[in-house]
Amino acid sequence: MPWLITLTEDFRFSTTSGPKPAGLRLLQWFVKKVSLACSHDEKVYAQFIRVLHLTSHPFSLANPSLLARIFRSAGFKPRQ
Repeated sequence: MPWLITLTEDFRFSTTSGPKPAGLRLLQWFVKKVSLACSHDEKVYAQFIRVLHLTSHPFSLANPSLLARIFRSAGFKPRQ
């Protein structure tokens, strides 16, 4: 898992070469949304830091209440 986290961010640079992990674009899109949410949501930030410090699994960011906070901060609105 640490390598996947690293590769996801390494491939943001055009100079990075090598085989890209499956689902890279989706991972990068999601991490960008999480990063943006971290700037103003303390709960998202705290969980993201736990993931980066490898004390929580990245799937912990997929908790429904956390996903709602992430997507709400990104401007997504639930369908009525």
